[in-house]
Formats: sequence, structure tokens, C-alpha cells
Amino acid sequence: MGAERALTWKDWLRLLSRCVALGLRMVWLAPWSFLPRRAGAPADVPALFFYSQVVWDEVWQRPQEYALRAVRNRPVEYFCPVQIHRLYDSLRSWRRMRVLRDGPYPLIIHTPLIFPGEYRSRPIRWLNRLLILAEARHRVGSGAGHILLSNSPFAEALSHRFRWRARIYDRIDDYTAFEWAPPESVDWERALIAQCDRVMTGTRFLCDDARKQRPDAEFIPCGVDFGLFERIRRTEPALPDDMRSIPAPVVGYVGSLSDRLDRALIARAAERYPHVSFVLIGPIHGSFGSPPRADNIHYLGLKPHDALPEYMARFDLAVMPFRMTPAALATNPVKTLEYLAAGCVVLSMPIPDVVRFYSDVVAIADTPEDFIDRIGALLTEDPAERQARGIEKARGASWDAMADRMEELIQSAQISTFANDFR
Repeated sequence: MGAERALTWKDWLRLLSRCVALGLRMVWLAPWSFLPRRAGAPADVPALFFYSQVVWDEVWQRPQEYALRAVRNRPVEYFCPVQIHRLYDSLRSWRRMRVLRDGPYPLIIHTPLIFPGEYRSRPIRWLNRLLILAEARHRVGSGAGHILLSNSPFAEALSHRFRWRARIYDRIDDYTAFEWAPPESVDWERALIAQCDRVMTGTRFLCDDARKQRPDAEFIPCGVDFGLFERIRRTEPALPDDMRSIPAPVVGYVGSLSDRLDRALIARAAERYPHVSFVLIGPIHGSFGSPPRADNIHYLGLKPHDALPEYMARFDLAVMPFRMTPAALATNPVKTLEYLAAGCVVLSMPIPDVVRFYSDVVAIADTPEDFIDRIGALLTEDPAERQARGIEKARGASWDAMADRMEELIQSAQISTFANDFR
């Protein structure tokens, strides 16, 4: 139950004190957002200012994988604001800033705090926008020596308030379709797609949609660290401590537990198969609601990315029990390739990109009822043939290939912007 606990009075006291501290910081920092924009000369190697909706220390995804590779070509600042309450909800560790030096250029992880209530209150969104603009100006000045890369419509204000060397939008999710998204986020995303020099997407579904506005939008598929999962499969790792008491067979899920998942489907599956252990690994977000409870449902919390293969190796069946909402329709879960690379048999609801790219190796359920029926069928069949085909499918996917193509688009955006400056 590592991802979940009730807030104590001490937690509430810490939360209040952090809000007060953040208010004081805003009084000091906010004037930065109104200062004149200093011109500044573009650097020989422009740094990448990467505004990400994905927090570095939460579920490992495309943004973190790209940032680790982007430092081969330029300095990178990974900028991911966090609402304060997340420190007591889904995010258990937090540092405002740290520097990783795994390449020729530094990778700076900057995780500034913002006020809670970002998605529910317009006044709080206005305050947080001021904070984010001020934090960004404090870091990049006018922006003339930086490239802006964003994967979130909530970065729209940054796009037009700075003199970026180039602006890139990597549309990895339809954040505007989530139930918590404010209505104006649709307009922010349209503005970003229009303003940015290059638009790329992490799913074909989102690319087809973006091309209605930007015919030059490009779909760049995600990859997988195949070697990490292959090593685990070949070395027979020790059973993780928190799985020792969980009996087989195991149906497992890895990823954020949010409103994207179908809680009722999970509860019904656990009731239908009381002899099966349902293991859910990942942070529990408030949007998930009250987690389903049963003796055979186990919540193990967020795990380090390099530990996930040890858990997946114990899955008899890996699942993607998504609700078929507009947000789910637009996704192409990174976990699909990770499941396959780990040698898992995989069952998914009919997510368009999963159907399009993986229906030859992933079992696709048409309805929640079909999903539940297929759990029983897949647990009783010989998995060897499915596993072999899935492993070969994952072997051909590469984070390096994704990063290389993204770098090509960034380079072309710089050239285009530079040429326009002299027209």
C-alpha cells in the first residue's frame, strides 16, 4: 500500500506552511514576470527549456527518456511545476532542483512548487501562471538563448511571452480531454499548435487530429529500453520483497492510477477471479477516486523504473484496463512495449493506437465484459507463442530512434526560425 495513506494533521500543517512559504516566494519572485525582456545573444548551442506535464520522479515515460538523450546535443532544463498537495498524495520525494551530468551537457531537473487547486480555480491558475512565468524568466531571461519544448497545453503562456530560439510542441497526450482539465485548455492547445515552429505527437491518433490544424505535424513513436527487460529475463531476478506473499497467478498493471483506469472493471475482475492476484504498481492520484478493495487486490505504489522488469517478470498477464474516454482514445501507452519486452502476455481495452500497432501481439477486448472473460481464457492458455511474438515486436522499438528524429525536427526548426529573422 506504499502509494496511499491518509493525511495526518502533521501533513496538513506542513501543507499549510508550504503554501505560506510559496506565497512569500511569489511576493519576491513575481516581479520577474513583468520585467522588460532582455534581448540576449543566442548561444552557439541553444539550451533546451523543456516544460513537461510529466513530473520527473513519477511514472517514467517518453519525456524523461528524451531528456536523457537530448543532453548529447545541448544543455537541458527539465521544468515540471508541481502542485503542493502532490507532495502528500502521489509524489513522495521532492527536490526543487538538481543537476544530472550523464552527458557532455548538464541536465537540470527543476521542480518548482505551485499552489493547489490549479485545475479547479481560475484565480489560482492566474497566480500559478505568474509564478511559472517568473520562474522561467529567472532561469532563461528573454529566452533568446533557448529552445522551448513543451508537451503540455498549460505551457501556452510561455510560448508567446519569451523570445525563444525555436518552439516545439510534443503532443504526448490529450490533456484537454481529461476530466480535470479546465475548459480554456482547448484554446491553449490550439494556440500552441498554431504558434510552434514544429509539432510532433506520441500517438497516431493525436497526429491525425493535429494535422487538421497543422498538416506538417509528425508522429514520432515511443520506444522501450529493451536491454533492461532482456537482462532481467535472462538472469531470473529475485522475487521482490513486497510480492513474496502474493500468490500466483498474477494479473498486473504498471502506471499511474488515475481517472484513466476503469475502477469498476478492476473490482469486477477481482470478484470474478478470487483465486487470481491483481497487482497494481504506480502512484494513486486523487482523480482515481476510492481504490477498489478486495483481498486479492494489491497496491504496491510507485517503483523505480529500473525495478519494474523484476515485477513484470512475475505477471502471468499484464493488463491495460482503461476507461474508453476521449483521453484514453488518444493515448499510446509506453507500458505496451515494456510489457512486451518483459515477455508478458498483454490484454488491453480497444485503444486506437494499441489496436493499430499491436493487435498482432496484444489481446484486444471489445467491451469490459469481454475484457473480464479474456482474463480467464488467457490465464489458461500456453503463453509461449504470444510471448515470443511480443518480445520480437518490442525488440524493434528504440528510444534512441525517437530522440534522433526529435533532434532532427528541432534542428530544422532552428534553421527555419533563423532564416525568418533575416527576411
